[in-house]
Amino acid sequence: MINTKYLLIGQGLAGSVLAWQMLEHQMDFHVMDSPSLPKSSMVAAGLYNPLMFNSLRVARMTDKLWPEMHKTYSAIEKTIGKRILHPMKSVKMLNDEELSDWQSKQQSPPGKYIGKILPQMQISGIKPFSAVGFILESGYVDIPQLIDGISKILHQKKLMIIEDLDYSSMEYQNERFEIGNQISAKNIIFCEGAAVIKNPWFKNAGFHPNKGEIIKIETELNDIEYIIRDKVFLLPSGKKRFKVGASYLHNQTNGLPEKKNLPLLTTKLEQLISIPYTITDHKAGMRPAVKDRIPVLGSHTKNKNMMIMNGMGSKGVVYAPYCAKIMMDYLTDENYTIPQFMNVQRYLTK
Repeated sequence: MINTKYLLIGQGLAGSVLAWQMLEHQMDFHVMDSPSLPKSSMVAAGLYNPLMFNSLRVARMTDKLWPEMHKTYSAIEKTIGKRILHPMKSVKMLNDEELSDWQSKQQSPPGKYIGKILPQMQISGIKPFSAVGFILESGYVDIPQLIDGISKILHQKKLMIIEDLDYSSMEYQNERFEIGNQISAKNIIFCEGAAVIKNPWFKNAGFHPNKGEIIKIETELNDIEYIIRDKVFLLPSGKKRFKVGASYLHNQTNGLPEKKNLPLLTTKLEQLISIPYTITDHKAGMRPAVKDRIPVLGSHTKNKNMMIMNGMGSKGVVYAPYCAKIMMDYLTDENYTIPQFMNVQRYLTK
């Protein structure tokens, strides 16, 4: 029988960052991770970008999310001995209308993150656009490297339980969560990503998962040292290798890549590049998105010891560190209250 104060369910991006925080605080915890459920975190490109391109504006909470992201991932790198944070400039391909918008906003808040705007800049292998706008404070996080590094530490410390959770086997008695005759936990924290839609306690907490697909390609684009952004992104991933994504498909139940969805990516890719390419891989994952696009954190209305940290959506790499910090404040300070706009009770009390 494993006895623990905290049991985390799921070791995707959110669960990994929270587990690292708990390791740093020397807390009594274990992690249960499914051997059968796919992780969308392992598919995601892990991009971060401070600008929203529709009606050019600064992304929500950038001033708070970016510092915590850099601080957390830099510290995790030291813990696992691997590089995971990769700052990289992005370039947005601009048409005439976008060029005018970008130029007019260089002195407004978005201007903080706009570098040079170069009219008629030519990039070999990329179709001509009116201009390109350089984006500062962008890059990507190597999520698989992060998850694998934390997983190895959890295994070494014998804190990892590789097992599917059968919700029906979980009982709450004597102020503890009992799972079969194997695990007894004072608190449980669900970090299970899109699988939350089957969670009997939190499935109605505003979740609206969407499916994302990406492809990997090989092409003769040379010396690209930045992320190219248009209707799809083009992320350098080695010599002549790139990741291309991502699609957003709603009302999907199949989390597998589907050939019928390839044109959603290839059509946009071919509007961007002017040279041949070869698809080398095609992957998909279900994003744990929330209706209001803000993560859900905190305790269930009926049991304060049953908690959740989920709903990072397509901005998981910037939200996960900040949300993990909030959860740690919540777990270690009995007077701390999770901000209402992120509190899961904004949905459970409706």
